[in-house]
Amino acid sequence: MPHIKAHMRSLPDPWALLSISVQEFPVPDEDRPPLIAFLRGLHQILVGQSLASDVFMQVWKVRPEAGSEILEEHMGEMALTRGIGIWPDREPPSGWTTEALSDASAGLFNGEEMSLPSHRLLRLGCAEPQRQDIAELLYCQGVSIQMYATAPFEELEQQARETYLPTIKEKRFKRARFYMPVMDSASFAAAQNKTELERWLCGVQVYIRESGEDKAVLIASALPLGDLAERAAAVAGIKLTLESLDGKATRNDR
Repeated sequence: MPHIKAHMRSLPDPWALLSISVQEFPVPDEDRPPLIAFLRGLHQILVGQSLASDVFMQVWKVRPEAGSEILEEHMGEMALTRGIGIWPDREPPSGWTTEALSDASAGLFNGEEMSLPSHRLLRLGCAEPQRQDIAELLYCQGVSIQMYATAPFEELEQQARETYLPTIKEKRFKRARFYMPVMDSASFAAAQNKTELERWLCGVQVYIRESGEDKAVLIASALPLGDLAERAAAVAGIKLTLESLDGKATRNDR
């Protein structure tokens, strides 16, 4: 039976963060099926709980081997809108500076994730089920962010605009179609409390990001995450080893 190993840590209650490590993005073909099945199962469960899904592409990660062919093939049906991804715990988007270029060059030289001064997102505006069909094509490519919420996207968008627009200094970034959070494990760890974390997430209840910074698929949830993960694994027909990173109960090979 296919197997996934994941690590879970507590965030400000009731939030928790699940991390599924990968060797690299795009995920090698032989490692993709169980992870895709797990994410598909999780989507099925969340939609069954009346959560709506929004799907975004991290433009700066779209490469010939990671998403650009999918983008090209489905461009006409994606109904894409362009926006800006905001790191809530870092500097607001800006233009390139000598320092930013130096940091980006150093990161590339060391084989690290490149540090960029601004981050563009594409939102899939097509309706379900087509949106989820395309989302599944993007799974494991390292380019996707998927957010689940009870509120419609327009409300999330307005909350994000109220949260992030005042932090932006450069005029060219003040007229984006939308703003949405981009977060890695360090961002989640930086949240001081539940209020701050939920302000950063702008009404999202479950946040999934393929994080090159962590070499992992990250799943943050305000819903009981251990139970969600076990149910997703059961739907997917895979074994799940779920280990705690903060001393709480561990579930193995369900």
